[in-house]
Amino acid sequence: MTDKPENTPTDAATKAQSIGRWENEGGTAPPPSPATRKPPKRPRDPNQLAKMIVDIATGETGDTFAASSPMSELGRTGGIKGGKARAAALPPERRREIAQKAAATRWAKKAK
Repeated sequence: MTDKPENTPTDAATKAQSIGRWENEGGTAPPPSPATRKPPKRPRDPNQLAKMIVDIATGETGDTFAASSPMSELGRTGGIKGGKARAAALPPERRREIAQKAAATRWAKKAK
């Protein structure tokens, strides 16, 4: 027989529980998603910056700061049609209330 009582957790279960608790309490950061990943910083050295600009201009390397992710394109399409679609869906009375509130806010800012 073993010296351990039968209701005590095994070493593997204890490790799994402590690892799970560590991750839940912010012990490790999740890897960044492609949508939130920041582009690399531009070099501070003027010579390296000049080379980077020339490389981008000649097409040798791509501009890493261009927003070309699928999520940015999706956001752009929603932003383009957003106001027009919302205005078409609202009844004229509600559009008038919104416009009056916006005008009152603008005039209140000028009065200050």
